Amino acid sequence: MSARFERDRLLSAELPAAVRERRRQALDLADAALAAIEPRRRTREVLERRGVDRRPVLFAFGKAAVPMTLGALDVVGQPKAGWLVSLEPASIDGVHGLRGAHPDPAADAVSTGQAIVAAADALGPDDLALCLVSGGGSSMLELPREGITLEALRDLTRTLRERGADIGQLNAVRRRCSAVKGGGLARRIAPAPILNVVLSDVPGHPPEVVASGPTCAPPLDAPSAEAVLAELGVRFALPEPLVGPLPAIETLVAADGSVARRAVVEHAARLGLSVADRAGVYDGDASTLGRALADDPSAEPWVWGGETTVTVRGAGRGGRNQELVLGALAQGWPGGLLMAFGTDGVDGASAAAGALLDEEVAREARERGLDPEAALADNDSATFFERAGGSLRCGPTGTNVADLLIYLPRA
Repeated sequence: MSARFERDRLLSAELPAAVRERRRQALDLADAALAAIEPRRRTREVLERRGVDRRPVLFAFGKAAVPMTLGALDVVGQPKAGWLVSLEPASIDGVHGLRGAHPDPAADAVSTGQAIVAAADALGPDDLALCLVSGGGSSMLELPREGITLEALRDLTRTLRERGADIGQLNAVRRRCSAVKGGGLARRIAPAPILNVVLSDVPGHPPEVVASGPTCAPPLDAPSAEAVLAELGVRFALPEPLVGPLPAIETLVAADGSVARRAVVEHAARLGLSVADRAGVYDGDASTLGRALADDPSAEPWVWGGETTVTVRGAGRGGRNQELVLGALAQGWPGGLLMAFGTDGVDGASAAAGALLDEEVAREARERGLDPEAALADNDSATFFERAGGSLRCGPTGTNVADLLIYLPRA
């Protein structure tokens, strides 16, 4: 069962009928997107199509690790052995459950990483490593290179994030500093072949970069870690790149942002709406994109996938989706409904998945004397939308294919 967005607060009977109906449609579309990327079903389906000819040794890590594991076991039965790193404790027969953290590694991440590496080292050429990879795996599965402490790596990652590093830049540095990322775990699994099943949260990039690619060859077109540190003005002593042979690797995509967007388009058609799947992926600074959307309103509904960044300057609460919507409001939102949310149900340092903006949210903000520019300066978008009534909540979804924008114009 997929997560659903909370509705009672957003669909108050006191709202104008046209506003309430537009919100209902947008929430229906968002729920359809989440249902389409449910990890257990997507993992089961992709493995059934491919087929698995032997009992595998299972490795699962990321926000969707538990349902992906259940989907895999629906197909392969009891694994030869299994290791699972998830945000919440998991108890699944035949699988060792370990707990990770996000967005920073847990205090015991080193012991978790060592356990996974030891299991990988035990594999031989007749084994099959079935690796279930999803977003969040970068922090949940970590083992720093020799000479780098977990605390130093955590501080480095946090600094890069606060300076606006995008996912490609973050992964470039993470791969260099980690013994498991960028094919590091694959080298320990060798000579056993690897079958990856990936739930991709990195829009516009190959699935090999999800979770910084521990069981894939590192991408050839990735930026260098040295260039990323130089561009963002960060000093850190980087180790030499990892070397060594990789085993045979096959990678299957269980779901990505295109699956979620297609579900929005198809469900809209059932509602009698024509929603365009907007080309390309969005990125860049969150509030800047929001301002650009306000300056160039569309006459037609659309859905768009991507992931922005936020440069942290203030001490407030929020995340990139709420900051994007706040940027649109600060620029003078011309009307219609704009919804931005993380498909994992989490938006930065807040309990919200994102935010919704329409004329009623804008009116409530004005009547309460809320200043969107001041909230942007303090990175306090979560507080702003909690007070203005535009906060979107569904709780952690157990899946992640990055972020979605949904736009419905005024009738």
